[in-house]
Amino acid sequence: MRLSEIYVLGFGCLRDVRIRLGERLNLILAPNDEGKTTLQHFIPAILYPFTATALRRRFKPWRGEDYGGSLAYQLANGRKFLVKKVIKDTPRKDMVRLFEELSGEDVTSRYRTSTKGPLFAEEQLNMTKESFEGIPVVRQLQVAEIGDDKVRKEVMEKIKSLVATGQERMGLEDAIGKLERRLEEIGKTETRGRETEAARAYNRVNDLREEFKELSKAHKDLETVLEKIGTLKRKLQDCSRRERELDYKVRAARALDLRYKWKEAQAVREAYERKYGEKIPEKELVGFLENKRRALIKYKMISPQDLEKLRGLLERVKNNDTRVDLLLKDVERQDNDLKALKTQIEAIPALYSALTLQEVRDLRKIEAAVTGFDISLDRSRKDYERNLRRLQRARYNLRPARLFFGVGLFLFLVSLISFILFRPGLISQLRLPLEVAVAGLVLGAVAAVVSWSVARRIKGNMGAIGEEMKDVTLGLLSQGRELVDGIRGMKPIFEMMSGLEEPETGRLAEDLGFEEVIDITQAYMNYYRNSKAQLFEAGACGDYDEMEDRLTRFQRLIADRDRFLKDIGERRSEAERLERENERLLEDIRKDLEGPFPEVREGL
Repeated sequence: MRLSEIYVLGFGCLRDVRIRLGERLNLILAPNDEGKTTLQHFIPAILYPFTATALRRRFKPWRGEDYGGSLAYQLANGRKFLVKKVIKDTPRKDMVRLFEELSGEDVTSRYRTSTKGPLFAEEQLNMTKESFEGIPVVRQLQVAEIGDDKVRKEVMEKIKSLVATGQERMGLEDAIGKLERRLEEIGKTETRGRETEAARAYNRVNDLREEFKELSKAHKDLETVLEKIGTLKRKLQDCSRRERELDYKVRAARALDLRYKWKEAQAVREAYERKYGEKIPEKELVGFLENKRRALIKYKMISPQDLEKLRGLLERVKNNDTRVDLLLKDVERQDNDLKALKTQIEAIPALYSALTLQEVRDLRKIEAAVTGFDISLDRSRKDYERNLRRLQRARYNLRPARLFFGVGLFLFLVSLISFILFRPGLISQLRLPLEVAVAGLVLGAVAAVVSWSVARRIKGNMGAIGEEMKDVTLGLLSQGRELVDGIRGMKPIFEMMSGLEEPETGRLAEDLGFEEVIDITQAYMNYYRNSKAQLFEAGACGDYDEMEDRLTRFQRLIADRDRFLKDIGERRSEAERLERENERLLEDIRKDLEGPFPEVREGL
């Protein structure tokens, strides 16, 4: 790629700067802090999506609101392009247009687009933004040190890495590993057993080619029909205009015929004088003049002022007819534009006529809530299962403590009974010395107290574990209840999809167990996922961002259609008003002429 012109509308300290570059090496000299580094950042900001928030704030123009510019460049295949970019508040709002310089055609839509903006430079240059920004820059201090062997070696290593990988610090092994991983992700176009990215792309290209052929044939047929319709409309319009022109000429001729007859009478008088001088017989002249007098006597009733008034009225009629003709042409042109708009609107799925932008945004929030609930569910399940294992261990440990408490209590009671009932004969029979009875009494008491204390502590731990498990359940319940309420709020939208019904489950109450909360919430999440799949299918989109873009375009088309309908109605109303005014003017002309010329009622 070779840059031919740089125009900075507004970027950092630069404003309204145009730089035309030659075909060879170009040297840009400027003092410090005059915008050389800013210009270096400007080029990738125009070619690629400008996503770094810190850089967007840093290079926002110091004065004015214009933020952006344009680049003119030529690719290796000789094609020339001009890219214009106006930077807004966020990358998604940036206005980017790519034009082919030779034809002036907008080719932005021919290239792939991400959610952050068009990726035409990545496709044209076969280079990511990181690789493009890896172009080596030797700064001023490094130039002074380039004579040093160590600095020279570092520069050479950067150049080698850039030639091999497009990045300054990527070695050959890293590049090979990265290429092998990417090749594994893409796969081959023909595989057995699994579908790869390349195979899907190859099949998609074939499908698009077939679809393009069918659409091209239909488009040609449509253009032929539209061309014939346009030709017939133009012929009809020419005939209508010709008819109005002829009608106007006839009416004007009838009105001006009065003046012509008056002039004819003057010519007759002069001819009479000439003939009289030539001594033409008086009887012939008198008879001729008498006939002319009888034919012209009625014209004396029209004065020159009335004739001028009639001419003015006819001129107004002519002007009104011209204005009506122009208005009808505008109506016809707007009718054609309206038909094109209706065609575009009909091509958009009917789903978008029932959606609003706020509903799409609410659906996107539910999608985020579902994702968040899945994450929380995984974490909560781990916490719940860990506490359950702790509770089981505590219950297991409680059994020996209870057993030990029973043994100690039994020993204590036996020793106590032996001590109370101590008799020499009984001792001799039981053979238990007094010291043994006392020791058993003490040992049994201690064992009972210790085992009771241990059991009490274990029960306390079990209670704490139970509280933790309850807190986990309540936390999941709160999040699930919020998610279920959001999904229920979208029920009018989901009801538009066929074959979907709201889950018949109970409400999320605080007395439900952990698994019951999960079951109810999962049922609503499945209901949402099925509804979302049908929504995307009905809307011919892959995600909510695409759905919002399509809905925005649909609403814009609807607004344009309403504006066209309003303009057409106003122009037709104006044309009808002018035609009514012409009828009134013609009626005035009839009234002025029907006295001396009764036949004018039929003529006009």
